[in-house]
Amino acid sequence: MSLVHSIQENFWPKAFSLILATFIWLVVNSNVQNKTVEIVTPSQVPVSRNFARPIAIRWLGEGEAPEARARPGSIQLTLAGEPAILDRVRPEETHAFIEINASDIVPGIFPIQVTHPRGLTPTLVLPCAVRVEIVAPAKNGSPITETNRVQPP
Repeated sequence: MSLVHSIQENFWPKAFSLILATFIWLVVNSNVQNKTVEIVTPSQVPVSRNFARPIAIRWLGEGEAPEARARPGSIQLTLAGEPAILDRVRPEETHAFIEINASDIVPGIFPIQVTHPRGLTPTLVLPCAVRVEIVAPAKNGSPITETNRVQPP
């Protein structure tokens, strides 16, 4: 069998296969050439630090402020950032709280909100929501005021 005959036999499938193989090679080659290597120095690597924080309940709006309890009563907060910033952070600078409007239905499940110093990013908040239960109704039907409102520290 001659070379010309072997090329001409099933010509179109062979031509299509050659074009497809060339296209795949071009794509792979361009991806390999565009790959860059990023060098990270140890000072650029963000580190994390864990905090265990109690949960404060903040009542918003008008109405009665009953005594309530969050279950669980604390969270595990992980903050990430520059090592220099994390080393200076005290646990008292981080807060976990729940905001409950007078119109919200309690008992219920409410999301946790956190505050933290600038330059840090919360990477983990466990649990992310807690169940709030009423322990005792509002004392003498007193409305929510700044004196009986529980604020985050």
